[in-house]
Amino acid sequence: MTRPPHPREEPAPLDPQLLSALAARLRGAVIGPGSDDYELSRLVWNRAIDRRPAAIVRCAHDDDVLRTIEL
Repeated sequence: MTRPPHPREEPAPLDPQLLSALAARLRGAVIGPGSDDYELSRLVWNRAIDRRPAAIVRCAHDDDVLRTIEL
């Protein structure tokens, strides 16, 4: 079974205040499309997959996962 290709769309923007509030609660990092690390961070091992998430959360602790899910 094959999937149709995913369109290369820009992510729906998230509220910058929401991302800032999340970043303040985490030990890890929140990386958004405007960040210098975004392009490298969004890549996966399979280069045929080209996703552009609205934000990437790099969890540094279990609590970071919980706080991100609560968002």
